[in-house]
Amino acid sequence: MWARPDRLLLLAGAVLFVLFLVALAVAAMDKRLLDGVPVWSKPIKFLIATAVHVLTLGIVVALLSPERQAWPILVWTTLACLACCAFEIAYISLQAARGQHSHFNLGSPLYAALYQLMAAAAVVITCTAAVIGIIAFWDEGARLSLPVRHGILLGFLGGTIFTLVAGFTIGARLSPAVGQVVTDVARMPVTGWRLDVGDLRVAHFLATHMMQSVPLAAVVAALLLPASIATGLVWLFAAGWTCATYLAYASALAGQPLSLPR
Repeated sequence: MWARPDRLLLLAGAVLFVLFLVALAVAAMDKRLLDGVPVWSKPIKFLIATAVHVLTLGIVVALLSPERQAWPILVWTTLACLACCAFEIAYISLQAARGQHSHFNLGSPLYAALYQLMAAAAVVITCTAAVIGIIAFWDEGARLSLPVRHGILLGFLGGTIFTLVAGFTIGARLSPAVGQVVTDVARMPVTGWRLDVGDLRVAHFLATHMMQSVPLAAVVAALLLPASIATGLVWLFAAGWTCATYLAYASALAGQPLSLPR
């Protein structure tokens, strides 16, 4: 039945990817700018990021035992996550269509309230990964090798914690930029990260995608090495990713811009 949480997550991920393609097509026709940035850049980035997130969760849930898949806490957490995803994407896309900001928009009591709701929704979406990671680690019937169990736990739990830290820091500052902005054109292609001041979005990106990088590293290690060695390497990889995330976070808070190779 399609009410299974893994199927709901995988279906939602597929729908979000289709909407991502639609947003790309709309952006190709709608050339409006908002503060020097294409109005559809934020919906595009959020659609692909959310698609990757829920597809990752769906793949892991699909590997759990049927008993754990049917757990009410997992089912309701999944439903809450998907409802929050729908709200976030709908509001961000609506504001883009109207040519207005969705994030850091406190221009009216309504916008301020919606911004707070977005923050709460982001917490639910992010924490869903932690819940699934813990369930997967302790599910003895899950079709997961030991290194992959550790990779999922470390990636999902660590990614959740660091994403919340970076996200709340950005939200409290009402901007990802740290330092005196000199120009509005010094940005990295595709991501839009600032290159003239510190940008907390770099750390946020690394934190969020720890949920994919560490489990993927665990899968590769499990295929190539004995379980005990692979598990140790997974912990080392997770530690290295954590250090990179912290350095990006600390550098951004110090106002140091991201340096690109020339």
